[in-house]
Amino acid sequence: MRAFFGRSAVALTLLVSSPLVAGPSRWKKPYFGATKPGTSARLRGVDAVTGDVTEAILTRADDEEGRVVFQRSDEFISGKFKGTKSVSRYEMKPGFPVETEGLSYMRWAAKIAWGEDAGTVADAATLKAITSSGVDYGAIIVFKGVETVDGKACDHYAYTTGTGPGKVEGELWLSDLVPFATVKETSRGKDATGAEYRVETKLVAPGVSAEAAKAAASAPASFGDLYRAGKLSILVEIVPKSSTVRLTLTNKSDAKLKVVIPKGNTTLEVGTPVGSLDLVAPAEWTLMIAAAGGAAPRFDLTQKGTYRPTKGAFTASVYEGQPLFSGSVEMDHVKE
Repeated sequence: MRAFFGRSAVALTLLVSSPLVAGPSRWKKPYFGATKPGTSARLRGVDAVTGDVTEAILTRADDEEGRVVFQRSDEFISGKFKGTKSVSRYEMKPGFPVETEGLSYMRWAAKIAWGEDAGTVADAATLKAITSSGVDYGAIIVFKGVETVDGKACDHYAYTTGTGPGKVEGELWLSDLVPFATVKETSRGKDATGAEYRVETKLVAPGVSAEAAKAAASAPASFGDLYRAGKLSILVEIVPKSSTVRLTLTNKSDAKLKVVIPKGNTTLEVGTPVGSLDLVAPAEWTLMIAAAGGAAPRFDLTQKGTYRPTKGAFTASVYEGQPLFSGSVEMDHVKE
């Protein structure tokens, strides 16, 4: 998602002329999992060429009849367009896979409105022009590595879209722990007038409404999601000569957690030497874990994979997006 529109004006969107390449996404993870209704992100962009400063507030509004709704408010903070503001609203098509396609949301819009109060609705021709010009970022990004930006562990990607005068070169630093995923973005190219721009955009503040915070606190979440969010540590004990592992979940957060153990597969990145731990539950069940160090009763899951821990025990947790491994295990090749 480009964090800001073209610098010639605060407009509905930056229309990038680029082919929509079909094929599997190359995203490392579903980055928009934290972008729930009521969440927001405030971003600030600085153009290195002109010095113009722009701010945007991205919000996921309440769903409309099951359809995801994004809204964004843009304002030029400095420069010749200082004080210019615009609000845009995007209602997505049914079935919009927000967690994996959040950055490419423009392609999924079923209704778009803009203006000072988002009161101007795009007609059918304009809507088609906008959605057909939307960028499929998942098809063009290139993974560059893992980096820390402003204390947040991020996956770093690069992308190039368009050709000739419309060519845009950019880089993204994404975290699945913040609403709208973008912690930092850089982009460079030429605007509609042919003037060069080089914009660096950074997350100023993530946000969540009181209603969304209350709902999140009371809603159950899978143990995999809570682990990846850094709210759980997991003690894993390997039962020798079997595919069974015994897990003890400990609450690292300050709130009581309602934890779902989902039926089927869960994959956890637990760090070296294990890497990915592939687990299978025969049925779904729910655990309640007390705050600040509370632990759930130990339970068993089945371990899958042809190369996996066969002996020992370890504790896994996540800090700033990175898995931390503590313990000792023996790794070996096994038959499924």
